[in-house]
Amino acid sequence: MSDPSESDEDPVVSVALRKRRRASVIASVLHGRGDPEDDETSGEDGEDEASGESDDNDVGAERAHPPERVAQMRRVVESIELCVRNVGLSADYVALAEPPLAKLQATCKVYANQAISDRWSAPFVSVLKRSRMMRVQTIPRVWKDVLRAHAGRCQVCGATEHRCDQVFELVGVAPTERAPLPLGAVRLSEMAEAYNDYDDADDAIGAGRHGAEEYLGMYSCGRTCFEKVVTAFLAHNFVMDIAYEVRRRIDAALALDPALLARWEHDERNPKAVIEPITSRDNAFAEQQLTKLNRIEAALRGASLGALLPRQTGNAGTWERVDATLLRWSGVDQETEEEEGREDVLRTCARSAQRALVAFGYEESASEESESPEDSNAEEFADDEVVILDDESDADHDEGHEEDDDDCNRRPHPPPPPPSPIRRDFISGRTRGALARLRGHMALRSRS
Repeated sequence: MSDPSESDEDPVVSVALRKRRRASVIASVLHGRGDPEDDETSGEDGEDEASGESDDNDVGAERAHPPERVAQMRRVVESIELCVRNVGLSADYVALAEPPLAKLQATCKVYANQAISDRWSAPFVSVLKRSRMMRVQTIPRVWKDVLRAHAGRCQVCGATEHRCDQVFELVGVAPTERAPLPLGAVRLSEMAEAYNDYDDADDAIGAGRHGAEEYLGMYSCGRTCFEKVVTAFLAHNFVMDIAYEVRRRIDAALALDPALLARWEHDERNPKAVIEPITSRDNAFAEQQLTKLNRIEAALRGASLGALLPRQTGNAGTWERVDATLLRWSGVDQETEEEEGREDVLRTCARSAQRALVAFGYEESASEESESPEDSNAEEFADDEVVILDDESDADHDEGHEEDDDDCNRRPHPPPPPPSPIRRDFISGRTRGALARLRGHMALRSRS
C-alpha cells in the first residue's frame, strides 16, 4: 500500500496531514485497496473493466453539441449559480429561465426511472432516492462480505454476485427525517431556498454535536446493479451536482480574489449593474454537462460507465466529517492495527446501510436466485423511449411543472437574449461564510 502522503487527492488523507501516523491508519482503513495479488489470483476483472474501454457510445457522448442545446444549458447553469449565490430573481428572469430548467429536470427524472431495476428492493430504492452524495471505492473481494448479511449476495437485488470489485457509499436525508424535494424537482423560484436548506444540512453533518445519521451506508452489489445504481443516482442528482460544482467554483474564485465578494455586493446594490455569473462566461461548463447527460443516455442503452463513473460527488468537507465520524464510531485511532481497523470501519458502514434499509421496511431474504449476465430488466431500455434534451423532444414535466398551454411545450427555445432584469439583493451570508472558512483553512495550512 502506498504511503498516504502520496495520495493527497484522498479527502480523508488531506484532513489528517498534520498527524502522519493517524493519516496512515485512516487511509488504510477507509480507502484500503488491498494486495494487488488478491485481484490477480481471483481470476475476475476489477476496476478497469468497470470503467470500460472507449467505445462508440463514448465517442458519441463527446460529439459537438448543437448551439441551441448549449444555449439552453448555459441558461440553466446561470440560473443555478444565481440561486446558489442567493441573488433575487425577477419574474421576467424566472419566466425566461424556467422552461429549459424544467425540461432538464423532466429529462433526468425519466433517465433515473429507466435506470432503476424492477429487481431492486423497495427499501433500497427509497434510500437511493433520498441520497445526494455518492462515493465509489474499490476494495479487495474478501472485504466485501464484511458488508453483507449473506456472503456473496448483491445487497441491492439479493442475487448471487462475484464479478464486481467496487462498492459505493451514500449520503442523503436521514431515514428519520422527511425528505424534501430534490433540486431536480423544485421550481426555479424556490431553488435558492431549497439549495440553502441542503447547504445547511451538509454543513451540519458530523459537525459539533450533530451526528452523521445522514450517512446511509456502504453497499456491495454485482456489476449489473452497480452500473445501474450509479446511472440512476447521477440522473436523479444531475441538477444537485451542478449546484455542488457551482458552489465549488464560487469558493475557489473567492479564495483567489477576496475582493470579488465586495464587487458582487456592489453590483447587487446597483440597479444599473449587470450581474455576471462566473460559470457561464463561456460554453465549457455547459458543454461538460451536456456530455455527461449524453453519457447517462448511453449507459441506459448498455454502454460502459467509462468517464461517467464518479469517485466522489457532493461536498468534500461533508465527506471529511463523515469519515471522522465513522472512525470515531468504530473506535479507530492511531493505535489501531490496520487490518483490525479496516474491518471495524467496514462493519460500521454495513450497520449504517442496514439501519437505513430497515427504516424503509427491509427484511432479509434467503433467496437463492443467481445474478445472470443479463438482468431481468436489461432489455427494457431498448423499448423505453429515451428523452433527449433538444428542441424536438420534450419530457413531461414533474408535478408542479405542467404547462396549461400545450403549444408552450412545442415552441423552440431561442438563444439567450441579453441579461434580463434581476432584483438586486445582498449576497448571501453563506457566501461570506464560505470565504471565512477558506481563510481559516489557509491559515491552518500555513501553520502546519
